[in-house]
Amino acid sequence: MNVPYLCGGIFFWILTQYRNSEVTEPQLLSKLLNISKMTKKDLSQDKNFKFYTSRFKNCSDDIFKKSTIIFSDGKNYFSNDFIKNKGLDILDDTKLFTKKYINESYYTKLAQILLDLIVSDESISDDDEFYITRDFWPIKKKELKYLKEIFMEIFIETLILGVWQYIVINRDDKNLNGKDTYNQWGEGKKNTSKEINYTPVHKFKIYVYSCNDKEPKYESHDIENDSDKKLLDEFLTDLRPIQRRIRGMHKSSNLSPQMFMDISLFLMKWKNGGKYRKFISDSLMKDAAELLSYLTEFNNVFREQPFGKTDYRQNLLDALNNIFDSGYFMSDDAIFYPF
Repeated sequence: MNVPYLCGGIFFWILTQYRNSEVTEPQLLSKLLNISKMTKKDLSQDKNFKFYTSRFKNCSDDIFKKSTIIFSDGKNYFSNDFIKNKGLDILDDTKLFTKKYINESYYTKLAQILLDLIVSDESISDDDEFYITRDFWPIKKKELKYLKEIFMEIFIETLILGVWQYIVINRDDKNLNGKDTYNQWGEGKKNTSKEINYTPVHKFKIYVYSCNDKEPKYESHDIENDSDKKLLDEFLTDLRPIQRRIRGMHKSSNLSPQMFMDISLFLMKWKNGGKYRKFISDSLMKDAAELLSYLTEFNNVFREQPFGKTDYRQNLLDALNNIFDSGYFMSDDAIFYPF
């Protein structure tokens, strides 16, 4: 028995617990299928669909196999490559879905239980990837485990979309495997409505936002010079992949060869090549020099084993994170995770 188990029925069941009161379960499921382009119709009034909705939720049936309902398996539309490259194009559908169907007061509870389910499900490989970040950068399950120790910003829409995408691609034929989870989480003779009776094991420190009311930010200072704006945009574009990885690193972590190379190439371009000196603003040039200096030390120290250097490593991490939290290089990421 694998409990908990992430499948379409369990995911849908969780969403029903946190939906707006006027929303019916068939409406909720029909819209989910619309988002993944597995049907273009509103199926919520169809009597057969109402029956399938109940069966899907309690993991007694697999709606993905119903040819009378599903016209596409969704795997081409929802592929990993599509989400990475075109995720923002379909985010609007999920934003509308979340705003209309999910109760805003439950966003944090919903995020907690979904993140806990991913980490707790032993059938999910540590290397399995979820596209749950604001920019749809993939995050592995083993990386999520580290996030319990740091504060994260979660955007509820990308979390919902990313988990649903994982199910459509990886578990479209495994809904029956969630039956034990449904029975255990809904146990109790008096629990006739099958409300979820489960407390997340892993407590994530999260701030949950909606994409509808918070836009990503680039820099906290106004930059009047067009040349500096363009150069800063290039600097940030090069920095973001590195920044995302550093934000979740632990003081005892070591850099992978790939990350060491990525930072080295960044430093070669901006520090060794002196490109940061092209900033016209003195304060921007000074802040860039400070960041590059810390990154140089970081690349050296975190490449080695941490023997007796954990305090120094922590100080380096704190310094870099402080830079990422304010000033020109304030991060616009929705979620920060380790490499």
